Amino acid sequence: MKNENSEKNQIWSLIEKLFPIHRTLINDGFDKSLEIIGQELKLEIQGYKSGQDVWDWIIPNSWNVNEAYIEDKSGKRLVDFKNSNLHLSAYSEAFSGMVSHEELMEHINYLLEQPTAIPYNYLYYEDGWSFNISYDSLKNFKEKEYRVHIDVDEKPGELKIAECYLPGQSEDEILFSTYLCHPSMANDNLSGVVTGVQLFKHLSELNNRKYSYRLLIMPETIGTVTYLSNHMDKIEKIIGGFVLYCCGDSGEITYKKSYS
Repeated sequence: MKNENSEKNQIWSLIEKLFPIHRTLINDGFDKSLEIIGQELKLEIQGYKSGQDVWDWIIPNSWNVNEAYIEDKSGKRLVDFKNSNLHLSAYSEAFSGMVSHEELMEHINYLLEQPTAIPYNYLYYEDGWSFNISYDSLKNFKEKEYRVHIDVDEKPGELKIAECYLPGQSEDEILFSTYLCHPSMANDNLSGVVTGVQLFKHLSELNNRKYSYRLLIMPETIGTVTYLSNHMDKIEKIIGGFVLYCCGDSGEITYKKSYS
């Protein structure tokens, strides 16, 4: 029981360090998060430049938020990225100016079925901008005009993929992957990351591993496409693969089979 409690404490400690960090596909927060995880598990970090063709995808730019808010005409801030990094949809474009209530509502997302929740949204491969608010906070938008200010740095960067490889008696490989690009989301993001880290801590302590094991931590979809397109030589050795996600809810452990 003592060892089990110690593992739980390690998992929660890592989640608490990672949860506040603003992350997206490519940004400073993603890099910082990998540095923190690297203190728990030996990682090799690979970088792939923005603009690189990866099959029929293109690696996007990095995207960091300096400031983003919505104010009424008196200067009262109704929405502020500083209060929640979910408020601004990932990869929104820079914008600053006055907009009408009608126009603003075209750029606002909320969840009717969860009136107190701030939804997570992104514009990875789209133009435009949007904010995300709770449905309950809509009542604060009573005026005809609002000031919107979005200050972001979007520029070429590097998509980062962290890898932990543990050789076994056989070169046949079991691959585990998980993604790190969702901010302020514990179950649909960090639960998979910390599960993978803890699993590979255990595997690294085994003296005789029959198979080789590889853990990949990367941004969703574009990270997978980037890795596969650059490492086709490793695919033939993979005899099984698992994607770790949504490991932290109260439901039973679920194993979802692939379509093939």
